[in-house]
Amino acid sequence: MSFMGYAEHGPHVAHALATCEAIEWHEAVAPGPRCRALRWTCKCRAPRYFLYTGGGRLFIGRLDGRGWHESTRLPYRQAEELWMRILSGEAR
Repeated sequence: MSFMGYAEHGPHVAHALATCEAIEWHEAVAPGPRCRALRWTCKCRAPRYFLYTGGGRLFIGRLDGRGWHESTRLPYRQAEELWMRILSGEAR
């Protein structure tokens, strides 16, 4: 399974596991001009997730019917691990 997004399509997120880690999501506006998406999930399924870089940190963006939310800014390694847990259904 590929976890890299490309063009308008990206990986599908696995269904949340029963023991899924709860991520603390914060309301936010769309990422600013200094942020850029490194990876994203497929636009054919909601919610959509984005792995962003900005200001020397990474964070996860989540877009769903309630709007745009984002995780806490994290060091690269922690954010990459969180991204993989989201894709595998271990975190939401």
